[in-house]
Order: sequence, then structure tokens, then C-alpha cells
Amino acid sequence: MANFNFAVLIDGDIIPSAYVNEMMEEIAKYGYPTLKIEEL
Repeated sequence: MANFNFAVLIDGDIIPSAYVNEMMEEIAKYGYPTLKIEEL
């Protein structure tokens, strides 16, 4: 299977931080996730 690059946008107001690791692990099964955290 080919690996793809994924840009992941997570709305911190909606998704609790406890789920981020699990989401990244799932995305990593299909390619390379990139996470950028923006502070307001």
C-alpha cells in the first residue's frame, strides 16, 4: 500500500486533547500525518 501525506486540522474547541494521539495513530496506518498547533 502507498503511504500518503495528510494535513490534519483539529478544532480544539470540539475535540478533547485526549483523542489526538488515538486519531494520529489511526491516520498513520494510511500515511504520514502532519499536525500543526496554532495558539490564539
